[in-house]
Amino acid sequence: MNVKQQLLVVIAGRLATALITLAGLRIATHFLTPEQYGVLALIVAVQMLCGLFLVNPVGQHLNLNTHAWWDDGTLLPRLRSYRSFIGVVSLIGGGVAAFALPHDDGLSVALAMFAAFWVILAGTWNATLIPMLNMLNYRTESAIWSVITALTSLVFSVGLVWWHPTATVWVIGQSIGLLIGALGARAALIQRVEPAHAPNKTLPLLERTTLYGYYIPVAIANGFMWLQLSGYRFEIELYWGLAELGYLAIGIQIASQIGALAESLAMQFLFPMFYRRCSEHQNKAEVSSALSDLLNTLAPLYFVLIGSIAAGAPYLLTVLVAGTYRSAANYLVIGAVIEGCRMVANLLGVTSHIMRQPRYLALPYALGSLCTFILITMAGQMSLSVFYTVLAVAAGSMTMLLAMWVNTKRLTSLAVDRRRWILALVWMVLLPIVFQMASTTVTLLEAIAFLAAIGSASGVVVAVLLYRNEALLRLVQVDMGKVAP
Repeated sequence: MNVKQQLLVVIAGRLATALITLAGLRIATHFLTPEQYGVLALIVAVQMLCGLFLVNPVGQHLNLNTHAWWDDGTLLPRLRSYRSFIGVVSLIGGGVAAFALPHDDGLSVALAMFAAFWVILAGTWNATLIPMLNMLNYRTESAIWSVITALTSLVFSVGLVWWHPTATVWVIGQSIGLLIGALGARAALIQRVEPAHAPNKTLPLLERTTLYGYYIPVAIANGFMWLQLSGYRFEIELYWGLAELGYLAIGIQIASQIGALAESLAMQFLFPMFYRRCSEHQNKAEVSSALSDLLNTLAPLYFVLIGSIAAGAPYLLTVLVAGTYRSAANYLVIGAVIEGCRMVANLLGVTSHIMRQPRYLALPYALGSLCTFILITMAGQMSLSVFYTVLAVAAGSMTMLLAMWVNTKRLTSLAVDRRRWILALVWMVLLPIVFQMASTTVTLLEAIAFLAAIGSASGVVVAVLLYRNEALLRLVQVDMGKVAP
């Protein structure tokens, strides 16, 4: 399968998954009241706490070593030692949900624990095995199981929430789909292993030196990341209530889902080549060159995406959510800025992982979360509008991004393609200004037409950014070696 065919498979799979996920958002907002959507936001925050703080450091270590362990036949034996760890993390998540979520009676406590346990267990395996197939260049299988995950999650969630319209029941339905996708990806991965390279034994995933030198520093950094990206939700619920949290969560979630689609396309297509190129992490010159190429390819595209989301905010809400949530346009505009900071910071943070220097991640997220919580606390104490909280999150995100840039420059040299960056930044600022002059009260067909216009104009800019992009060409010309299909 050549590069163009791989790209088509990745795009088709991600677009299908995105359309199903966005359809699920429309259905969820139809069945769930703002208060219940606030509960859903808190459940997701608990899931992200376990995912970022406990699981992600292991996942990053796994990403860095996937190719090497696959090549020497030890990947599956190492994954066996992952099972107990994920089980313990899921139990912790269930316990946190019992105390952190608002409950009316014992049944709601039990449902919250059950939902949190299964969404963490199934979600972790799904997010490990499906991207792993893609990382190993089995893109078709990865795309298929991504689509099956999204489709079955939607079917089970709709069926259950029709019977009992609560956030916890919706999450249980999502968990069933995630588990089906994870089991399918596991079967696909096992089929690709030669019998001689599938020893029936268990190998450790983390050595003691890796635990202290990599896992703990990354976990600390991710803990601060969680505080900045999700932890503030509990403070909003405390000061402003579940309904206001629900409205805010919708705006930020739409931005994050669109951003996650773009990020996943990049990760599925470019990151396997990037990680292979950086497999010799001691070669600092090559790491610097690869990171510069990744930044110069993706950061300008992310800027264009941010401007497009901000420009299309009222039209996206008309298309994607029920009428109850249409007043969240301002949250969506600021949510686009927050998501842009997160995506660019993730690109910069890759350097710390590649060079095994995770301690450089902690300070940026600590500063960002501190800024966010101080400003939200001030807004709550002064009884200001809840809109000030999303501004606080944006301020914390920009603080984090600036600190991440400074830290990355300390680790390695970056060569920025100024021409492409300036073009993308100008477009990011001008596009929302132009569309602010358009009407925000539109029918569904008018909203689709506006979004088509924004997408077409931004697509032209993206084509200009990618045309004869030497950074992109260097990334896609990497020899994937033994992992080629």
